[in-house]
Amino acid sequence: SMDDKSAPAGIGAANAFSGHMNDRIPSLDYGPSDFSVKHRFVNSVVYALPIGRGKRVLGNANRIANLAVGGWQVTAITTFQTGFPFSVLAPDPGAYLSFNMRANQDGDPNLSNKNINEWFNTSAFAQPAFGVYGSTRRNTLTQPGINNWDVGMGKTFQFTERVGFQFRVETFNTFNHTQYGIDPTAAASGGPGQSSVDSNIADPQFGRVISARPGRILQFGGKLTF
Repeated sequence: SMDDKSAPAGIGAANAFSGHMNDRIPSLDYGPSDFSVKHRFVNSVVYALPIGRGKRVLGNANRIANLAVGGWQVTAITTFQTGFPFSVLAPDPGAYLSFNMRANQDGDPNLSNKNINEWFNTSAFAQPAFGVYGSTRRNTLTQPGINNWDVGMGKTFQFTERVGFQFRVETFNTFNHTQYGIDPTAAASGGPGQSSVDSNIADPQFGRVISARPGRILQFGGKLTF
């Protein structure tokens, strides 16, 4: 997806350029949308474990054993995604604008061996002169992607024909993999139009990945049905 502005001015991250750089020439801002993701794969699985009375494992289990081990289901949601785009910004040298402007680009920003401490070539960017718009195009670089597994396990205990209790154990980021990519559903911590990479040339951490999604989360849930 391409556009010249993905949200009205004033909406977006504090470190994002939320308006046109020049309202008279909006084409200067034409580039990948803030929410543009080149590749995204999401897979959902529900698997009934073959354990318990009438199943392949413990098929002859008695009532008490079957109550404990039978009827469990495993669910999993897997997400693989490339990162959201972002722009390299610079402060307005004349303090005329209330928001950041884009930096000048003087070289190739891509690195062959980038890492979280140097996500792009910071020496390729410079502060624009007073009264001059920065030459960097909008959303030319890409944040880290997402590689995430959410896995759960649940069972319904049926007490009578009408009354039952559903118990679930759920894990998010099950393998506790560090996710430097921004969570697109967490607007407060980042999302489309926001960045996990410090992209302001005036910041001491310029060029570094400075935020990540939460680590593993474990939760238990129950629901009474009748």
